[in-house]
Amino acid sequence: ILAKTNLDEFGRGSSGLSTLGGQVRNPYDTARIPGGSSGGSGVAVAANLTLVALAEETGVSIRNPAANSNIVGIAPTQGLVSREGVIPISFTQDRVGAYARTVKDAATLLQVISGYDANDPVTASSSGRIPREGYGGALSAQGLAGARLGVVRQFMTAWTPADRESVDIAEKALADMKRAGAEVIDVSADMDKALAMLLPQLDPAYLSSPAPYLDRSYLPKIDPDYADPTKYPGIYYGGHADAPFSTEFLVKNQIDLDATLLNHKRFPGFGINMTLNDARTNPFEFRYSFNRYLARRGDANIKTLDDVLNKPPHNSTATSGVFFSENFKNNTLIKENARTNLNDPFYLERLLRRKTHQEVILKVMADHNLDALVYPMKTIPASPIGARTAPSPAAAGYRPSSGNVLGSQTGFPSIIMPAGFTTVVYDWIADPADSTRTILGNAVPAQAPVGMEFLGAPFSEPTLLKLVSGYENIAQIGRAHV
Repeated sequence: ILAKTNLDEFGRGSSGLSTLGGQVRNPYDTARIPGGSSGGSGVAVAANLTLVALAEETGVSIRNPAANSNIVGIAPTQGLVSREGVIPISFTQDRVGAYARTVKDAATLLQVISGYDANDPVTASSSGRIPREGYGGALSAQGLAGARLGVVRQFMTAWTPADRESVDIAEKALADMKRAGAEVIDVSADMDKALAMLLPQLDPAYLSSPAPYLDRSYLPKIDPDYADPTKYPGIYYGGHADAPFSTEFLVKNQIDLDATLLNHKRFPGFGINMTLNDARTNPFEFRYSFNRYLARRGDANIKTLDDVLNKPPHNSTATSGVFFSENFKNNTLIKENARTNLNDPFYLERLLRRKTHQEVILKVMADHNLDALVYPMKTIPASPIGARTAPSPAAAGYRPSSGNVLGSQTGFPSIIMPAGFTTVVYDWIADPADSTRTILGNAVPAQAPVGMEFLGAPFSEPTLLKLVSGYENIAQIGRAHV
């Protein structure tokens, strides 16, 4: 039996709201969002309306609803599952995955949907990489015995009281894994060291400024010296050959790149939290991907994104445009429709950052002989419907409330597992000291799900399934499914 579920408009969002289907509600607290964009699929599984469901993500759209709905979510290696028929956002990042309430059911669904599809050439990379015995053959109640797991603590920092309980739940999950026979290794410092080693080769922008992703007006607040161009001319003259940290300066003076980038006074906030923030390719690829999809679909009226924006909806009295929010229309559809050149250096730089993050993960896993990396998918539970869902970059690094994008920015596989429930959550409220800002406050009792993420090397789904089936066997989640 097949059914359609609701999701964010164009698969773009984290709240589960669409003009066609309305608001999806979290089954554990119907006043809260389910996460997005695959919110309807996650809720359908969590609420026992279906045994399994498909999900799709470009950023966090598989993993975020899985974490919010207390279910198993598999975001597979890009190229393992065909994306044919899916309305696209990014040919670089899009992937289709599986939802279920148990690891066994999720593995069974993954077996059914994986494999080569001539209509999605990326899936050619899956040839010979799917186990003949099926993914169910990898499951083991003792799957954590002897496993080597790397903990990425950049994703489990208690930035605020709102994060703290999720971090505590993640710590308990790690302790459970140790008791089940896994060796848990902190690889946080090694992640940043590998990033410092690899990033300058592919991202020279980092070498022209101490904080390339922070607004220049913010730099003096971190350190007054940054306001003095005589002390840090690289901030203002990054393209000059003699600017500190420019490529030419570093090469001529044989400066140790690793030590330079890891100097927190010179490069505040450097680390994987910050570099992942600006590695998305979808803002550049959406127009091309979507127009190709429409051309193949063959609709006589809507042929391009221009038509979506400018032609009236079918059977509508509107004179132009569509029934999307003005914010979504102006800041997403129109902005990305205006990008017309895939030779844009900023787009090419993002492709290089993607490759860098892939190499960072592989290096850290190889250095420590790891089976997987583990961390909480996010540390801010589901927000109330209509509330703010994504905080601004924190001074100590970017910390999105909808979850990290390590898996989607690399295309590497990951599995989300239920890990426990909060007792309180903190909602976004107006900052009493500044009406233009919002802060996390107003602690309220709430049992919100928290999910752990297991991430591995490409096509390591059998290994990941072995690990998460072992975790499922020993985890004490504390509350039954809806």
